[in-house]
Amino acid sequence: MYRLKFAGVDAPSFLKVTGVNMSVTPKITHYNQELLGNYGNLDGGADFGEKEFEVSYMIIYDNEHDTSYYIDELTKWLKIIEGGTHPLVLDTTYEYYMARVSDMSELEDSIVYGSGTITFIACNPRRYSPKGSIATLTVDGTTTTVEYTGIAPAFPYFTIVGGEGTTSIKITNTAKGEYILIQGDNLNGTIVIDTKNKWIKMGGKWRMDLLNINSDWIKLYRGTNNFKIEVEGTAITSAKFNYTVSY
Repeated sequence: MYRLKFAGVDAPSFLKVTGVNMSVTPKITHYNQELLGNYGNLDGGADFGEKEFEVSYMIIYDNEHDTSYYIDELTKWLKIIEGGTHPLVLDTTYEYYMARVSDMSELEDSIVYGSGTITFIACNPRRYSPKGSIATLTVDGTTTTVEYTGIAPAFPYFTIVGGEGTTSIKITNTAKGEYILIQGDNLNGTIVIDTKNKWIKMGGKWRMDLLNINSDWIKLYRGTNNFKIEVEGTAITSAKFNYTVSY
């Protein structure tokens, strides 16, 4: 069942969705290299690009407004002048893509109704859950298990409270062997690690200098993830992370 919503706002009441065509997979670009005398090409991997959505619609006229009224209302709703990417909801699950309007077809006008298509492009092909999740991590050296149901990996947003005299905090996802390590003379106070946008703050200030160069920007993977915190110095009093399930 269709439920068209863009930038947090439902489609205007005069617009009725009649169909949605969408990419099943992101755009896939393969990289191959020809080698002289070789049977076949050398596989150089692939990149995964955007997803495209074409929404077919019908405008039901109310016999009170001119066509220009409907065009202006669509322009405002789709934030065509403002630009940028916004949440795009296509059904009643309320899961969303971060997309922008790419194209609008000519409005086929008639006496009773008008029709056309709107094309959205999501450069980030992930579909996100409408609600975020929170995981609380143990700080006594034991492992915390987090079951992740998404298809695409998720990026944790860590919030850690360090104690006076703490000099090192290492967070490992033992299921994959990935870890993030921060080190400093005194990791005291609230520390935030954003693994998606790749930044670290302590006490509200940027502290990229705390990041050990061998660290990974650890992720959540489909299935069982085991997180373990190792601390040098005093201790940390609490640790948690927020994440959004994505598909």
